Amino acid sequence: MGCSMMVFVNVTEDENGCDIIDQKDREAFRIRIQAPENRVKLAERLRNKMEYDLMEDYKGHIDYIKEYVPDVSQDSDSFILGTEFPERIKTCVQNWNVENAKQCIRKFQNLEQQAEKEGFETLSQFLTAKISKTGTFEEIHYPASLYELRKALDAADGIFSYGSLSNLAYFTYEDQNGMEWPCHGVTMEEKAMDFVLAHPERYALIEIVYD
Repeated sequence: MGCSMMVFVNVTEDENGCDIIDQKDREAFRIRIQAPENRVKLAERLRNKMEYDLMEDYKGHIDYIKEYVPDVSQDSDSFILGTEFPERIKTCVQNWNVENAKQCIRKFQNLEQQAEKEGFETLSQFLTAKISKTGTFEEIHYPASLYELRKALDAADGIFSYGSLSNLAYFTYEDQNGMEWPCHGVTMEEKAMDFVLAHPERYALIEIVYD
């Protein structure tokens, strides 16, 4: 069945694998990429380019990347190109880390609502009542799920795990001296965010499916 997630990546090559070097190249790329067949080619190229590295960097969590092409239409939320929609890329980056925190809060809220529904005043009382005779927690049904909470806590703590509720940053950025640095993980550091906000046309957000 697999899990899906959005991955934030560099776009340094066009749909044919040719380097995008300057603004002239990027403008020609922006025009060509309007063709549906070129959008599919680019999506496949971006997926294939990161496939091996993701499986190496996240062994035990990502065993393989499926040959899946997301919706590549221009109004898609599964394939967003900064060269077309720089403001959408900027908004995504500005909200990147806070979304992990909000996701965690929502999972706590689900548990709190379930506790109230069952007549408990506090979450700790509710969880205490869920401890079985063997000392383990009884099943707490979705959406009030400890499993979902654990995944959200992982993401809020900057940890990627299988089935993570977060998106994944997997790109490089430049410092003031033009030196390239990686930004790999579920959180983005401030320097990386600042560079992307200044150069959104160099990036994309793409959905992948993995197992």
